[in-house]
Amino acid sequence: MPLDKTQIATMIEAFKVNKILHPRYVLLVLHESRRLLKGLPSIVRLSTSISNQVTVCGDLHGKFDDLCIILYKNGYPSVDNPYIFNGDFVDRGGQSIEVLCVLLSLFVLDPNTIILNRGNHEDHIMNLRYGFIKELMTKYKEQATPIAKLLEDVFSWLPIATIIDTDIFVVHGGISDQTDLERLEKIPRNKVVKKFHSHFTFSLLSTFVSGCWPNVFRGGGSYFGADITASFLEKYGLRLVVRSHECKFEGYEYTHNNTVLTVFSASNYYELGSNRGAYVKFIGKNKQPHFVQYMASKTHRKTTMRERAIHFISMIDHRFPRRYLPVPASKLATLDEDGKNVLYNNNMPVVQVGKAASQDRDVVESLYRHKSTLETLFRFMDKDNSGQVSMQEFIDAIEVLGKYTKRSLSATYVAQIAESIDFNKDGFIDLNELLEAFRIVDQHNM
Repeated sequence: MPLDKTQIATMIEAFKVNKILHPRYVLLVLHESRRLLKGLPSIVRLSTSISNQVTVCGDLHGKFDDLCIILYKNGYPSVDNPYIFNGDFVDRGGQSIEVLCVLLSLFVLDPNTIILNRGNHEDHIMNLRYGFIKELMTKYKEQATPIAKLLEDVFSWLPIATIIDTDIFVVHGGISDQTDLERLEKIPRNKVVKKFHSHFTFSLLSTFVSGCWPNVFRGGGSYFGADITASFLEKYGLRLVVRSHECKFEGYEYTHNNTVLTVFSASNYYELGSNRGAYVKFIGKNKQPHFVQYMASKTHRKTTMRERAIHFISMIDHRFPRRYLPVPASKLATLDEDGKNVLYNNNMPVVQVGKAASQDRDVVESLYRHKSTLETLFRFMDKDNSGQVSMQEFIDAIEVLGKYTKRSLSATYVAQIAESIDFNKDGFIDLNELLEAFRIVDQHNM
């Protein structure tokens, strides 16, 4: 101490070749970060009057390559180039401590240029479950325990949310019908109860049902509909909620009539090619959004749309055992020799019937484990974000997926599948009907 940009740049280069920071300096950065974080409010108010811009990044989940791309493309944080990193810095990825050390070092370097909102993975129990503690034990051996203990305290002091100027609310998970900013500002966040904290870090969007209700699948937080967003924005004079928490195929997504923006910065989240990462820059007095997308790899090579679609379908096949799919995703379509025309196969079975490898798998547990991917598949089909997939949207989505695979179904056959999923026969498929269709297939195969 004091840190300078040269030291941080040297640290980043060392991390790129898999070196680790000495535990003495890890602890030093953590202690200094905690001291500075204690001086911040629970809701940070950031002004763009000087910078005329601000960059918001979503989940990184230990993806150090993604962080390097962001800093390379967008520059280091500065008075003229402020950042908000919107939680979930650690877990799942293999370089969580490196991501955290860089972010906290940048914060220590100049606390006025970078804000680190808390996510649901800035939590000791989550870290035990999703890999960060295991990473620390592997890299730091006997020093892992004091580092983890100090980290738990550092996480408790991270701000819960940020308001950009007076009109953009940035929070990790989202909001609920109980969101009260006045109350939030007064609560000592380092002692906040889990139930209250979960409203902001575990909240999930609902694009098909109004209101707010508990998220029983995650065991914490809630779903919130467009009406909840509209009421919240009106109450506090805001125009946009920016949140993260959910992987998006393109790295970002607008919902709730363009009043909620989800930003997710960890590319290749499920596997190589499964999704892009993105960050958003709000520029000018009107804070016009400018999106930057990327896909990291060790060589940072560009991936074609065809490759990304194939990887996306492969991710679905990988996360769903075949017996969960009414139609195996990898057998939807085939291309001709020129790769331009879709060839259809009318003989493709709708359901693969047969005994499952395991006879005692619980249906609800299986559905829970794959629910997030089913939701991703549903949003891919729901082009207008209406919360319902029309018969034509379903057919169009299958055709798009089919363009990047080797086998296909006829449009007539796909329409029959769509009609079989439409249980209430209203001409649309909602998320519950899609989940129910997969549950029924699972039962048939057990």
